[in-house]
Amino acid sequence: MYIIKHIPEDFVVKEYFIPVFSPQGPYAIATLLKRDMTTIDAIEKIAKAVHVHPNNIGFAGNKDKRALTTQTISLLNASRRSIEEFTNKDISLQYLGQAAEQITLGAHKGNTFTIIVRSLTEETLERMGKNRTKRFVNTFGPQRFSLDNAKVGKHIIKKEFKEAVELLSKHPGRLEESIRQHIKQHPNDAIGALQTLPRRILMLYIVSYQSYLWNIFAAHFKNHSTNLSIPLVGFDTQLVNEEVKAFVLQVMEREGVSFRDFLIRQLTNMSIAGTTRSLFMEVKNFDISVPEKDETAVGRKKVKLEFYLGKGSYATELVRQVFGQDG
Repeated sequence: MYIIKHIPEDFVVKEYFIPVFSPQGPYAIATLLKRDMTTIDAIEKIAKAVHVHPNNIGFAGNKDKRALTTQTISLLNASRRSIEEFTNKDISLQYLGQAAEQITLGAHKGNTFTIIVRSLTEETLERMGKNRTKRFVNTFGPQRFSLDNAKVGKHIIKKEFKEAVELLSKHPGRLEESIRQHIKQHPNDAIGALQTLPRRILMLYIVSYQSYLWNIFAAHFKNHSTNLSIPLVGFDTQLVNEEVKAFVLQVMEREGVSFRDFLIRQLTNMSIAGTTRSLFMEVKNFDISVPEKDETAVGRKKVKLEFYLGKGSYATELVRQVFGQDG
């Protein structure tokens, strides 16, 4: 057993990103520090305050909610003054300069983490000792699959747009309300209902299913001797390794999907060509402190983890593999 994120300050994330500045560029570049808030929620609050559309605020990656996180963002046509005057108890901005291009998803190199792991028993500490030197599978964490994301994505990929809308309509969020309103006015227009969502939200569902498949593939090969390239499947996926190919095709058949299903002509810019992802995480500067008394749990210990992860890898997954039962 272990506990992380007891308080946001127990989970500190610092993005590694080097901006390219251009003094006359239209994009203001700023450092965003947030506490106990999703990146999307922070972006929406900032957009309202500095009078830009949320779609015109770019960022390289979604950071953990219950955490203290730092990342770089770009804001199209936002004034330096509006950024410097922005105030919020859980968000702070620091103006850095101007740039010619927007920051896009995946543009960062990686993240450094400082994590306090609490409520550790002697058994868990023993497990930690055994697991700390092993390779860590590059699994996508559960936050990738929240609120039926993968199920919705599979429906979209299989062109089951009505089923995707029905599933989303059950969610209480503000974004899903736009779907409910559209279907109320246009009962037979499921595609139109989906298109009321921002593109990056729609893409999140599709990528979530793609990630779900990747986790299945990775679990099968986790004891492999080499760092295989495992496909994040798409309409242009090419399978070179015969061992990987055989298992991937077996899973795809079982799931009832094909690579060509990821070509989604009915929705603009929603098709995914596919890529690959390393089986094991890129972990650097990994360090675990000496266990000490956990002031929040009688008779338990805590440790501090510090490490760097390449972009796209999940710190919560590394922690699970170090301390969890299946580590």
